[in-house]
Amino acid sequence: MKEREDEERKRKEKHEKQLREKQEELENKRKKFKREREEEEQMKEEEREKLKREKEQKKREYKDKMDEMKSRYEQLEQERKEEWRRRKQEDEERRVEKRKRWEKMMEDLKRDQDEEIKRREREERERIDTEEKECDEMKQKHEEEIEKMKKKHEDEARKQEDKLNDFLKRKEQHIQQLKDLKRFKNK
Repeated sequence: MKEREDEERKRKEKHEKQLREKQEELENKRKKFKREREEEEQMKEEEREKLKREKEQKKREYKDKMDEMKSRYEQLEQERKEEWRRRKQEDEERRVEKRKRWEKMMEDLKRDQDEEIKRREREERERIDTEEKECDEMKQKHEEEIEKMKKKHEDEARKQEDKLNDFLKRKEQHIQQLKDLKRFKNK
């Protein structure tokens, strides 16, 4: 009996020992699993932080790029407006100068005409019969020349006005293209 009890006791002890070892092993596995899971969570968190930092960096770079492009566009727009104002002023100055030249030419023609009329009147007094016909012909000829020159200058003025209108239309188209480009970029 005693021997059997000893044997039973040893067997129990052995079983308990195996059970403890198994529990320890399970506990160690549980701890290891928990540690691995925590490490994995930490890695995921680090990855999320990294992605967040990269995203913020890209946002900053994009904003900087957009600010740079906006600044460049505003600069170009300012330069374009300055150029347009400069050209408009130059065109206006040329138009004024041309009008002054035209007015001076008309005054010269009128003065020449007045002088010619006076000359003819003197000649008519000297040779009324013979010069009357010549004077009429000369007067008609000069009037035709004046009309031709006037028509020529009016044609020239009209051509210049057409050129200016074409220039202003091209400018308007250019402005519209820039606006369209700006709207496209803003999209």
